[in-house]
Amino acid sequence: MASHREPEPRPINAVFIGAGAVGCFYASRLHRPRKNVRVSLVARSNYKAIAASGVKLETHSFGDYVFAPEAAYPS
Repeated sequence: MASHREPEPRPINAVFIGAGAVGCFYASRLHRPRKNVRVSLVARSNYKAIAASGVKLETHSFGDYVFAPEAAYPS
């Protein structure tokens, strides 16, 4: 009996313009590379640091973590 495989879902690519506290938080909650949801950020002068090291977020609800976006671009 042949196994039936679901087709691979198309990736969702989102770009957040603005890498401030609110933009980074919502981008980090949406970003799910294993589920084909990839989020990139547009930032000001710190875009290279974000691309290299990600963004450290400190939250009450989700704890402290580092968000590594798919990519970071200059504004």
